Amino acid sequence: MTDEQLNAKNWQMFEESKALKKRLDSLEDELKKFAASWMTMSRECSTAHGRSFRIDAREVGILNPSRSMEEIETIPWKHFDVEAIKALLGDLQRARQEFEEKNKFLRSQGIELSSDAF
Repeated sequence: MTDEQLNAKNWQMFEESKALKKRLDSLEDELKKFAASWMTMSRECSTAHGRSFRIDAREVGILNPSRSMEEIETIPWKHFDVEAIKALLGDLQRARQEFEEKNKFLRSQGIELSSDAF
């Protein structure tokens, strides 16, 4: 492999690592949203005597009856869907593994990635 080909391969791996890092950040943000929904539902259900719920096909709305049924929170049903959770965790695990493999390759080529690169 020529130096030019090696540099092109390294650049491609670097770009792929950047894209994977963006995907990882996005998946981790989605996981945080799932966790926040569970915490919100837990908190609101533990004091449910003062709450009402609007339930439709896509989400659960938590309402405050003492404030003219003001909607306090809206939680998407997908955050409680076992298959959606499995898919998210699987995607996250695969993306992390692929990201680590690409970065391992880049380090073997003498390329260290800083957080500034992303």
